[in-house]
Amino acid sequence: MVDSYMATFENAEVEKAIDFDLLDKYQAEWLKANGAVAQDYIDQFFLAGADPVAERDYLYAMQKLNEDGYFDGGMPRYTGMISGLSDREIDKAKAFISGSEEKHSELAGD
Repeated sequence: MVDSYMATFENAEVEKAIDFDLLDKYQAEWLKANGAVAQDYIDQFFLAGADPVAERDYLYAMQKLNEDGYFDGGMPRYTGMISGLSDREIDKAKAFISGSEEKHSELAGD
């Protein structure tokens, strides 16, 4: 069970970094496939001393988003945008400028 949970992290790795959208998707699928009892075990194993309620609520929300198609493009991520760009175009632009402030200090905000 721990191995299949850890696989969610491995499967979400993109270019040696965790893609947290993919991780949310895979962990939502893991929760649906394995159920609350398995999640209790994982919480006790990984969240020793922490309050697992918030994490559980978060995973249930991710499971609902996964069912609604959020991670697979069936549901728009950016609503109310006036640019006319698709979610994919916005994500591409975001990735393109990511880290620009570090490379170009003149772009840093106040």
